[in-house]
Amino acid sequence: MMLRRQDQLRKLYEPSESLRKYLERIRQLVDQLTRTNMNELPTISRTLIPQLEGEVSGYVETFERALAEKEKEIEALKAELEALKSKTKNQHVV
Repeated sequence: MMLRRQDQLRKLYEPSESLRKYLERIRQLVDQLTRTNMNELPTISRTLIPQLEGEVSGYVETFERALAEKEKEIEALKAELEALKSKTKNQHVV
């Protein structure tokens, strides 16, 4: 039971695989952009910048969905904690 709770808490704070993938792609695009020569910027701005914008938008949407899911998980854990507190309190009273 304790391991299950630890796993639940770890999952609450650990980014999802899809978020990690978005961050990795964003990092790669930014890295590519920083290595671009000044004379290549006009070309890169038509290709790399739209890709970067798409990745960031996708990341934000995925993050917002994940955040909503995490909030639901937190509420469920809070309810479970309250139920355990109540059960423990009742056991001490009896």
